[in-house]
Amino acid sequence: FIGAGTCTLDANQAGNANYNAASQVQQNFTVGKGSQTISYTSTAPSSATVGGSTYTPELIDGIIKRNSRLPITHIHLLDITLDRLEIVSAFASRMVKAAGIEIVITYGTDLDEAITGADFVVSQFRVGSQKARHKDELLGRKFNLIGQETVGVGGFAKALRTIPVAMTLAQRVQDLSPNATFLNFT
Repeated sequence: FIGAGTCTLDANQAGNANYNAASQVQQNFTVGKGSQTISYTSTAPSSATVGGSTYTPELIDGIIKRNSRLPITHIHLLDITLDRLEIVSAFASRMVKAAGIEIVITYGTDLDEAITGADFVVSQFRVGSQKARHKDELLGRKFNLIGQETVGVGGFAKALRTIPVAMTLAQRVQDLSPNATFLNFT
């Protein structure tokens, strides 16, 4: 989307040897104009909040490799699943220790605690967990359409679930750490 207005989605599918052609369907929806604020701090950040996802070690590795330019001293991991969070947190702590740098790794399940005072907030989440991803991956196949969890009909289904949650999270960051840089890795 590049602006406010009405969006019309046309969907159709040509037939093939196995399927008859699907008739065209149309869906309209309105995209409203919203306000936006982009903030950036020129001072070196000292804290970051990231999730407890299995992708977190890649982010930790990036922070470690760029520590001289990005001198993070505290990372707070947040997740809704404490068991997974404890495993990822312990691994992140071992990575930092092996690199020989001073970054304190903490974790928890309280969103407001994780966000308050952060210089950076990195979100990486999947609404509906892996079960929803599986449905997204199969949705296009069900209608003989191309796509998977990030593009096509599956990507659109994921976006419909994800965007409202991402907007709520962005508002919490704005409320609790208005100078934080918010990166959405979802």
